[in-house]
Amino acid sequence: MRGRIGAGEAVGYWITQLVAGVLAALVMGVVVAPGQTATLTLSGHALGAAFVVELLFTFALCYVVLNVATSKAHRTNSFYGLAIGFTVLAGAVAVGGISGGAFNPAVVLGGAIMGLFPGRR
Repeated sequence: MRGRIGAGEAVGYWITQLVAGVLAALVMGVVVAPGQTATLTLSGHALGAAFVVELLFTFALCYVVLNVATSKAHRTNSFYGLAIGFTVLAGAVAVGGISGGAFNPAVVLGGAIMGLFPGRR
């Protein structure tokens, strides 16, 4: 969005995020005992609502990251983590009960691998 990286580097970041989501799911499969997680079942209106709130809060998170972590005007500001963290916290509190609060496609991929979403039959 800011034009600081090329398309090839962006694709590399996307691939890295997705691989990290898969690895996290595999690690959680070893760490968390089966049966200690609950699936998130969404259908109908709830599925549409989950999509909309995930879209909105993912946009909000990206917007905050772009404006605090990549700003040339505030290079010495050490509060980037707070701004990003509180954006995630606000999203989790506001819509965590609706969508689970992933706000990242790699997290959703990891959750799908872990079986947190019911499969179609």
